[in-house]
Amino acid sequence: MDWNEVLDAGNVDDGIINVVVEIPAGSNNKIEWRRDLKVMSLDRVEPKVFAKPTNYGFIPQTLDEDGDELDALVITDEPLPTGVFLKVRVLGVLKFVDGGEVDDKIICVPEDDRESGNKMQSIDDVPEQLKKQIAFHFNHYKDLKKAGTTEVKGIDGYDEAIATIKEAQERMQDWLGGETQICRRAVRKNNGVVLTGLYDRNGGEVSPVLYMEPYYQAFTEAGGSREAFEETVEQIKEQYAAADRGGTVRELARSMGNFEAVKNRLSYRLVGREGNEELLRESPHKNFLDLAAVLELYIDAGEDGAYSIPVRNQHMEMWGADTEELFRLAERNTPVLKPPVLYGMREMLGLPPVKGEKEALHVLTNQSGIHGAAVMLYKGALQLASEKLGGDLLILPASVHELVLGRWEEGLDPGKVQELVRIVNREEVERTERLSDHAYRYIQAEDRVEFLEE
Repeated sequence: MDWNEVLDAGNVDDGIINVVVEIPAGSNNKIEWRRDLKVMSLDRVEPKVFAKPTNYGFIPQTLDEDGDELDALVITDEPLPTGVFLKVRVLGVLKFVDGGEVDDKIICVPEDDRESGNKMQSIDDVPEQLKKQIAFHFNHYKDLKKAGTTEVKGIDGYDEAIATIKEAQERMQDWLGGETQICRRAVRKNNGVVLTGLYDRNGGEVSPVLYMEPYYQAFTEAGGSREAFEETVEQIKEQYAAADRGGTVRELARSMGNFEAVKNRLSYRLVGREGNEELLRESPHKNFLDLAAVLELYIDAGEDGAYSIPVRNQHMEMWGADTEELFRLAERNTPVLKPPVLYGMREMLGLPPVKGEKEALHVLTNQSGIHGAAVMLYKGALQLASEKLGGDLLILPASVHELVLGRWEEGLDPGKVQELVRIVNREEVERTERLSDHAYRYIQAEDRVEFLEE
């Protein structure tokens, strides 16, 4: 479970926050949350003399100056197990420096402690002896390894603690720039894959969504160090700043309620029906063999790339349109918005042509190379390709972005072809990019596509 996905920092203004426990009180096991792996990990075993005087954990969706979530010290009579989430009452903050870096700790107690009658309501209610134990521990717990590298600056009260938490909440937003409210949401992609996206809730009706999975992977591959974390954050900042340059998507979103303003951007893309059942229930679509065409509003932003907004059933209802009308417009618009292109395989791979040799395989896609497999549905596209290749076509669904075409030859073994498609899908194509495990045959004389039967 990723605690940063399921929890936020809590009700900071009221001083009731969320904490996840890493180290139980009295334990000398240095257990820490690994954000890259989404697990609790044993980092090391400390000498018993340096067992934690309180439960030790973190506040989700915060970022301290050391690059980790803001730490919390939870005072209880009994140790709390690793991985427990609880609501706590903020009492104060331990001002702490570790190796020259600010590494403050929020001091707190369970929000609902009926055993004690919630006797601790402020930092003044914490016994002086416990305060001394906490300060001594953090001043000396690294003495056997790096003596003198830690320093407790003092213990401050409620107001300073709340300010520290809010600063940690704002730190990521400040890195991204502007007045943003960064939120997460699960985004359903092709073949039922769900990705974690970051977006700016203050961005208006629509905001660019950045998917976190590739950044987590890069962070992990770089060793999960602080330097890797800072580099990853910079990459996210740059990508977010580049997204929707000029506000094209936002401008389109403001026009979403006006069908006349958006209808010329209606286009379609192809997905496999298997694995996308939920997407298809939510979206106007048309079935084609084992595939389905789904609608989107498409924007070509030139050098800045391309953007799209998925069309859902609620959009269709808002426009007072039906599936037939939307697809009639999309069938007109898509070949114009995403013109088809046919490359020889050597050209596609950047290889020079072989003199006197005719290309056996070609790649059919669109000019952007994004969701180009939909060209299969363009009127006349396969007919023109079959004329170039000189007969019926063997169609291999390389991905949602392109099709591999070859001239149909009698004697081809359909079973071996289908098995090749399945192997390539499993071993070479990302799940979000897969179109189908089937191969197809285009019959030129009938202008028709059919399954390649095994």
